[in-house]
Amino acid sequence: MSAVAHRPARRIWDDLATLRSRFCVRFSPSGATAAAVVADGRGAAYVESWTFGPGHRCEPLLDTWTPASSLEQSGAPADVVPFDDGRVLLLRRHPGRHEVLVAHRDGGLRMAGVLEYPDVAALPAPDGTGRALLICRRPDGQADLWRLDDLAGAPRRTAGLPASPLLVGGGFLDPRGRSFALNVRDGDQVR
Repeated sequence: MSAVAHRPARRIWDDLATLRSRFCVRFSPSGATAAAVVADGRGAAYVESWTFGPGHRCEPLLDTWTPASSLEQSGAPADVVPFDDGRVLLLRRHPGRHEVLVAHRDGGLRMAGVLEYPDVAALPAPDGTGRALLICRRPDGQADLWRLDDLAGAPRRTAGLPASPLLVGGGFLDPRGRSFALNVRDGDQVR
């Protein structure tokens, strides 16, 4: 008979932070910019931003750099959304909540708000402006939709969704980002 040693559950960040890697890679709606969370292999993380086309460049957004010693206090990076003007929306995960931050290419990191949800995903508006949709799952399985209408403003709750075991896929139905369709898994089917 063999015994299996059980170790405490670890967050995915604990494993990713020890590898030099990029994750949460995402392009802006027009493809003019991109951003990713970079793990430096020593436990620290920062957001990296790319600009494509003439004068293309890749640069770290230094105000987003989080050393390993302060990840618990500062929060682990969870998601990024780049915008065509070079700004990047950053979600930082804390136990039971997410900070919504806006990083500027020329420096500066602004707190846009705090969402008291354990799971949050962000999507940019299809027109590349500083708007985003935040899908927030509550502990009871239901979800709320929040909008960030301006990167200089704060997110606001716009709708609730019924409980679903899994929200998958989805996208904007119009180029101005006013209508959004979301696929919902219902048993063995996705609707």
